[in-house]
Amino acid sequence: MILALLMGWLVVSVLFAALWSLVVRRSHELNFGQSEALFDATEGTGFQGLPSPRRTPGGMAEFPG
Repeated sequence: MILALLMGWLVVSVLFAALWSLVVRRSHELNFGQSEALFDATEGTGFQGLPSPRRTPGGMAEFPG
């Protein structure tokens, strides 16, 4: 009886973990897509009044002004 309860608890917890990982992955995909769209829409515009950084040949960010 106790063994059956433990096995049932294990199955339920594994199924919940799998479902949760799918939900989290989908959420991250949606958020990433939104942030990509925001970046594409504001690229080079100095979004929120900040200057857009330039990359120097050494790979460092250089802010104009």
